[in-house]
Amino acid sequence: MVRFAGFVLRHRVVVIVGTIILTGFFAIGLTRLWVNSDFTSYLKPDDPAVKLFNRVGEEYKGNSIVMVGIETDDVFTYPALKLVGNLTEAFKQIGGVSSVISLTDTIDIREVEGTLEVGNLIDKDNLPSTPQELKRLREYVLSKEMYRGRIISEDGRITLMICRLAQDVDKSAVADKIRKTAERIAKGVKIYYSGVPVFSLEAQKIILQDAKRLIPIAIVVVVLVLFFSFRSVRGVILPLIAVVVSVVWAIGLMGWLNVPFSIISNITPVLLIAIGTAYGIHLLSKYYEEESGDGKARTMAALGDVGVPITLAGLTTLIGFLSFIGAYITAITDAGVFTAIGVGVATLMSLTLIPAVLSLLKPKGRRSGGDPSFGRLAGRMTDFILRSGKFVLILALSLSLIAIAGLSRISREVNLMEYFPKNSLVRISEEMMQKRFGGSIPIQIVVKGDMSDPFVLKRMRRMEKFLNSLPYVSNSQSIADLICEMNKVMNGRYTVPETPEGVANLWFFIEGKEILKQFVNEKRTEGIIQAQIGTTETGERIKIVDAVNRYISQLSPRIVVIRVSELKADQMERARDWLYGEMAEEMLLDAAARGVGLKIGRERLKDEIRKSLEAKVKLSGEIIAELRDELRSYFEMESEIVVPDNLIDPLVEEILKVASSGRRGKSDYLALLKGIISP
Repeated sequence: MVRFAGFVLRHRVVVIVGTIILTGFFAIGLTRLWVNSDFTSYLKPDDPAVKLFNRVGEEYKGNSIVMVGIETDDVFTYPALKLVGNLTEAFKQIGGVSSVISLTDTIDIREVEGTLEVGNLIDKDNLPSTPQELKRLREYVLSKEMYRGRIISEDGRITLMICRLAQDVDKSAVADKIRKTAERIAKGVKIYYSGVPVFSLEAQKIILQDAKRLIPIAIVVVVLVLFFSFRSVRGVILPLIAVVVSVVWAIGLMGWLNVPFSIISNITPVLLIAIGTAYGIHLLSKYYEEESGDGKARTMAALGDVGVPITLAGLTTLIGFLSFIGAYITAITDAGVFTAIGVGVATLMSLTLIPAVLSLLKPKGRRSGGDPSFGRLAGRMTDFILRSGKFVLILALSLSLIAIAGLSRISREVNLMEYFPKNSLVRISEEMMQKRFGGSIPIQIVVKGDMSDPFVLKRMRRMEKFLNSLPYVSNSQSIADLICEMNKVMNGRYTVPETPEGVANLWFFIEGKEILKQFVNEKRTEGIIQAQIGTTETGERIKIVDAVNRYISQLSPRIVVIRVSELKADQMERARDWLYGEMAEEMLLDAAARGVGLKIGRERLKDEIRKSLEAKVKLSGEIIAELRDELRSYFEMESEIVVPDNLIDPLVEEILKVASSGRRGKSDYLALLKGIISP
């Protein structure tokens, strides 16, 4: 290290000038630095889940949404609807917005003069204006689940405009444009903003605010520590210059390499200021201990004595930060690498720049290093440790064991909202979204299969019910919901039709609709189930994802078609057992989604269903009398099978006997008809 010290001091002018030039170069890099607050971009791009997320965004018109809500005394007024329409059209014109859903631009499925009609909920060019029209609209919209709690609050005071963003855009920038547009058009109206792009936009502001606030605080603290340690200008300035240079080099290099500043790497400057100062302090302390020789000689002696310890201290710290390489979150890797570079630069400056400058300065008398009482306290602590070595060792070991035991109590938990002040608009907005609309965090499930197959659609509906049964999950939606909604209008039942033909007839009405691009691919071989999560706590969201994965793992990837008429007795029993299980699961999911806690398991409920459906029913005399009249009327007026008048009463009585005995199979009634009606 003595030879290295001699080399540095022989070329001290070159060291100083070279440092200034390089610092200027890296300072230019600071102007190229940009902030990335998009949390999804922190994930490894080659992760299968990330690849799927990006593919869904590209193929289904984006998977990032910005929710803009406006609150009035009553949304169903002409001025409020006009405002919604104006905002919707303005948002559509913003580059990066792929679609907007709102009251004035959403699909509606209704019956018009006995036929199914699929169109817009509101004619944006002819908004309802009379009290009667507005009242009818309010009653209609609030009566439908596809709107209530999704784009309109249950009390009709808050409505949402849901902006879906394209995949390959700067989502924070687009969110900022949406916000500025809303503030320009909806002046004087209470506005809410939510969605991951909005969180990213606010986080970006916080990153910059934190850097502007924390770096000066760190510098002030370091200056005070250095001043009370050395009581000299050079004792303050030289270590501070070294860490400032390390910050400029490390962060400037990020700018030159186009590596963004993130919510994690924004602590790098503060860390470098706190850590890097120590290396300069070691050198200066040794320098002030030297009592003879000029500045160059004292610097040579000090660097020769503490150069190796400083190098080793910097090297171990640098290696520690490099251990972040390979972290799943790429922002952690970036922060680790550039903090390590900064530590390396701070170490280098302590071994080169500080000695070079010190050697040019006139040496002063030895410094006491601050308050002498601190030295006396340190001496007493040293004496105590040396006298009580065993006690100190046992105490340290005990504390270490307690700390190790506490590791198991650490939980993975991040709540994005905790990053924002309680009175911030983004936090207030998200709390409103969770309370009124089920939250703004999306969850998407990709389903591969024929989107025209009734069984596939029914399974998607089952998955939606399961999602709605989970805590914090609501508003699940897929193409199956549109099919069910149309079937309800056509046939009075909110279910998927039983046959492919029935599904195909309904598909005809929504063919070419823009909303389909959010639910199915062009070939109808894949669909998306979407839902909203009403919490930003990662612990709860991990539980939701784990529950979904467990549910999916239990599903069979095959579709088996059976013909009941061809089943043998044992096969029929297995099919019936499967059917009872399906009925039990449907009932449990429906109950859970509606907040009804059924204290019964699937198997027990399945057994109860079996008992109920297979038990012989004892019909009361009153019911038998009603059935007799209904059956007689049916055979006389409606039956397509012409039954002779003299055989109607005997046939009715035989049917009542079969029904009363509990025998309800097709073969029972077929045998009855053959016995009563001769060919």
